[in-house]
Amino acid sequence: MDTLKAFTKQDYMNFIGKAIDKALKRESYIIFFGSVLSERFNTSSDIDVAVFCRNKLSAKDFMDIETPVLRDIDVVDLRSLSDKDFLGKIIKEGFIWKSSSELTQDFQELLKNLEK
Repeated sequence: MDTLKAFTKQDYMNFIGKAIDKALKRESYIIFFGSVLSERFNTSSDIDVAVFCRNKLSAKDFMDIETPVLRDIDVVDLRSLSDKDFLGKIIKEGFIWKSSSELTQDFQELLKNLEK
């Protein structure tokens, strides 16, 4: 008899990170934050992901993301986020799953703007 494998937090981040990367088809930062990085993560937890691309994400970009997990996935576009406190928390506490050398300068500008 086969047993079901319980997915780890890292498994979830890999499944979701790959799905977002595939849907966007462009250079991006993909940052996980929230309960998926903590001991609070449980079977009913959603998974929070921040995305940073050269331009703001479109509605189509969000619709193209097909995640292979039965969990709520909250995707935040860092270019569209106006709440500096929330943005700072994501940057400070988040886990950068994917980065982009092409976007490093833009990402550093985002960080500088937090300090203002």
